[in-house]
Amino acid sequence: MNACYPAVIDINPVVEGDITRARNKAGNKTGEMLGAYGVTFPDIPGCYAAGDTIEAAMRNASEALALHLEVMQEEGLPLPQSSRPETILADPSIKLAAIAMIDAPTPNKSVRVNISMASDLLERIDAVTSNRSAFLAEGARYLLERGGGVQPTTRRASKGRKN
Repeated sequence: MNACYPAVIDINPVVEGDITRARNKAGNKTGEMLGAYGVTFPDIPGCYAAGDTIEAAMRNASEALALHLEVMQEEGLPLPQSSRPETILADPSIKLAAIAMIDAPTPNKSVRVNISMASDLLERIDAVTSNRSAFLAEGARYLLERGGGVQPTTRRASKGRKN
């Protein structure tokens, strides 16, 4: 089953409102331009994307929506109800240049796994997040999208195997 949400497309978006809080965590300053085109989801506060072209903004919006819904599911939050485009077009508080419906696959069900890692690494993770699973999943996504994994920094010697 796929989720479909209305996306508001804006020209020359700047960091403000709900986007300010989210983008400032990434180091953006209030008033800084995000890109030539920005996309927000009125039904999903904090979910946004930008791009230098409409195509790039829409591609980024689809990815942002899928990731946002996946994190919501991992945190056990219900997926928001999708608004009708007419409702958004009639809302005078929403500034937009265009509206589009973005189809994002409903995230896969999370599966519990058992992993081992150094205790100091786990302490560092716990110092920056309250959700280990979401943190590790986002880190894995980040590495996979950039060309694959990483080489292990340490290996255990095993019988009959060269290190």
